[in-house]
Amino acid sequence: MNIAKNNNTLICYKYKKVDQNKYSTFENMKLQHISNYNKYLSKYTKTSSAGKQFILCRNLNKNITELFFVDRDFNQKQAEYFIKEWDKNNNQRK
Repeated sequence: MNIAKNNNTLICYKYKKVDQNKYSTFENMKLQHISNYNKYLSKYTKTSSAGKQFILCRNLNKNITELFFVDRDFNQKQAEYFIKEWDKNNNQRK
């Protein structure tokens, strides 16, 4: 096992696809925006009694957003790598 490589790999413990046309989502989840990495990726946090959660957000189109609840804080390079691996693994199932 290559530990150095694995230190940059985010672990997603919860995934949610959100349709922003339906009033259920972002506002109700009380996510705090941290930064935009590019046009499609951004970072949010959510603080609860259990502690701080880190959420990677990807905009698929105008209304659909994917939320990836990950195991720790991350930077842009880690976010982009995670998305690349996520897409690769999920495209194999199609």
